[in-house]
Parts: sequence; C-alpha cells; structure tokens
Amino acid sequence: MNKIITFLKKILFKNDKDTALRKSLRKLHSILNVRKLISQPSLQYFEAHLTEHCNLNCVYCNHFSPLAKPEYLDLEKYEKDLIRLKTLTKGILKDIHLLGGEPLLHPKVNDFMTVSRRYFPNSKITVVTNGILLLKMDDDFWQTCAKEKINIIISAYPIKLDKEAIAKKAQDYDWTRERGGSFIEFTEFKTMYQHCLNLDGNGNKLLNYLKCSPSVCTFLYEGKLFPCAIVANIRHFNGYFGKNLPVAQDDYIDIYKAKDIKEILKFLSKPISFCRYCNMDKKSFMHPWKVSDKKIDEWV
Repeated sequence: MNKIITFLKKILFKNDKDTALRKSLRKLHSILNVRKLISQPSLQYFEAHLTEHCNLNCVYCNHFSPLAKPEYLDLEKYEKDLIRLKTLTKGILKDIHLLGGEPLLHPKVNDFMTVSRRYFPNSKITVVTNGILLLKMDDDFWQTCAKEKINIIISAYPIKLDKEAIAKKAQDYDWTRERGGSFIEFTEFKTMYQHCLNLDGNGNKLLNYLKCSPSVCTFLYEGKLFPCAIVANIRHFNGYFGKNLPVAQDDYIDIYKAKDIKEILKFLSKPISFCRYCNMDKKSFMHPWKVSDKKIDEWV
C-alpha cells in the first residue's frame, strides 16, 4: 500500500498540467488514504521546530514561517518532552525531524541533536534545512552530526546554493561512508503547492482528512502532539492577519495526560476539529517557487 501511494504522489507532482488523469489519481489517492484511520502499531514519526522564523520564507509555507516572529525552542522543555515520549514509546520510534523555520538559526542546534540521540538511540534523526547556513557552520556542528549519526535533508530551492561545496565539506564527517551511503540528501523544490485554509470552518473534516497527506505529520509542541503542522502553527497566521482560527482541545493530545502510547496512536488515526478549516478541494500544485509576499491569499 505504501508503495502504491508513493507512486501516485510522484505522478501527481511530476506533471505541471492538471489533466483528467491527475484528477482521477487524486481521487484514488484519497480512497487509499482510508488506511490513515487504522492505528499504527507504534509511533512512526514526529517533527519539531527548533525555530519558528526562517531566513528564506517561501511562498505558501504551511508552517507559516514567513509570518512568524523570531522564536527559539527551549532546550530544557524539549528534553522533558523527549523523556516523556521515551517512557510512552519505550524508545520505539522510527523518525525524528528537527526543522523550522530554519533550524540552523538556533544557537543550540548541536544540543538538540545530542539530546534527541540520547533518548532515542535507535531512531533516524534528521535536520531539515534550506542549506543556506551550512557552509557557515563550525566544526562542532559537523562533528556532532557524525558523533550522533544525524542525517541532513537540504530542501534545495532554486536559489544560489553551492551544493558541491556543501557535499565536499560534509565528506570529512560522513558517518555513513562505510556502508556506501551519505548523510546529506538534496531534495529539489522548483515548484510549490498551496494548501488553502477555509476561514469559515464549515468544511467536512473527514473528507479533508482523507484528501490530505497519506501520512500523519505528527508535530511536537510544548508537551502536545498535533497530527499536522498547520494546526500546530496556526497561531502565526492568526497573529499576523488578526484572525482567530481556533485550536480546540481535540486538535492535539497532551503527552503528559495520555495514559499510554495506544491512546496517542488512536488519537493520531482520526480527523480533528481543525480539519474543518482546510479547503482540500482548492489545494493546487506546481506554483513557481518564490519568496512570500506575506499576503493572506497565499493561504486561503
């Protein structure tokens, strides 16, 4: 099933023409997403913002980073959350993504990599960055990546980015060399998609949920797990545009109140109230990449 959905996503994103075939494939994609309603056997993934703000600010950013004021994740609070999650999961967790905003803007990025590895020694831990600051990072950063076995995904937008120099810099610290791999991955983003909000909140939350991403984008923020980054970060949209799209109590689960991991997994396998504020029928693809103008029509 995962391979089928991945194949469909490649086709949907590959072509810039909204053909009848692509429309039919989107419907099939939504049908297959019914699997999201089945609880997973373990927590597969969570992501966390090290910073809310960004040094690139892409158009249509569904984390609302162009609208965010400078804000840095507190290391002690993050570590406390990791301790609780380790207890709940018994250390069984596939992936952790440290992102933003732009995570390399955080002065303690090394400490976040170290503490993440401390509590989840067997998980794949990845820093997701736009790469702009990578060549300015000191040796301590690269040594921490090697020591803690941290992967780096570079969201390579069509900006001036010296990929060759980055790859060369990383060679001396490549902890995957023995198995013929690389801990650096460039992901090309020449176009963007627009995920639209419905300010009236009168959408069908179940249908929106099924039409959304095939995986739950579990987001950790201040002791709470959200099933998507949009609701977790909607405060930036609300604050910038003077809106009040609400975050209800059933839009997240408090990891300190959850009695066990089964309760969390059950919560993550169902729509939330905030799904009513998405307009999945208006979602569109293949928009040229550019820096955000910070206009509300980028998100509605």
